[in-house]
Amino acid sequence: MTKKFLGFDYDFAVGKVGEGLVEKLLTGGKKVEVKTDLQWKDTNNLYIERTCFQNSTGMYAPSGIWATEADYWAFVLQTSIHIFPTKVVLSACEKYGTSKDGGDKTNRTEGWLITVEEILQEVKLQPNAAPPGLEPGT
Repeated sequence: MTKKFLGFDYDFAVGKVGEGLVEKLLTGGKKVEVKTDLQWKDTNNLYIERTCFQNSTGMYAPSGIWATEADYWAFVLQTSIHIFPTKVVLSACEKYGTSKDGGDKTNRTEGWLITVEEILQEVKLQPNAAPPGLEPGT
């Protein structure tokens, strides 16, 4: 029998770990990259940038998810906020994302289109991405 079925005391302890994570996210204990996507409600896609064109070199350079130092990415979608470990977002993009050029004539980017559902699918496949204390079976 796994510990996830041990009752109130276990649920309470797991809840406290989750509360601690949210507190760290909200008070500066973890780095969070925040993206607000206004087109999501019409397209069902998020755009995850990975490179941007550098006019000075004439080449694309890592940016967005390939350059971030954030532990987590938060997506503000209308009235909700979805927060995922950066490594889960990157893995989901590499598995499920559709390559897409973005930006405009003066700020060209390359990235992926991906759905929230695809990121959630990757969450299910990466139990080791859980914060300490929230791993399955702990």
